[in-house]
Amino acid sequence: SGVVLRNDLTGAYASKSYAAVLVTPGNGVVFAQDTNGDGLLDAQAVKSGITAPVWVKITRTGNQASGFYSTDGTTWSQIGGAAALIGPEQTLDAGVLHTSHDRAISGIAEFSKITITP
Repeated sequence: SGVVLRNDLTGAYASKSYAAVLVTPGNGVVFAQDTNGDGLLDAQAVKSGITAPVWVKITRTGNQASGFYSTDGTTWSQIGGAAALIGPEQTLDAGVLHTSHDRAISGIAEFSKITITP
């Protein structure tokens, strides 16, 4: 579960400039990005040992995105380095996402205090 930036959140696979900050049940927090513009997350930086509840955010500066997490909502730590966005539009879609990646296992995520700052 986490937050995402993308040119178009409604378009599967083909939408460029894809980056996400995700909280996993057992692998910590992840900053993932699409490094080749095919619309799929194919590279990631991981900070293990972090478990929910946790705050996450993604920032954009020009053609770069960065992922962050906080365990107290005040002090933020970057996950990996900044990632180059491939073909970003001037305005990107921002949103939340949740998946279990296993059709036999369902999951529940609770999102609160969602803020999008232009």
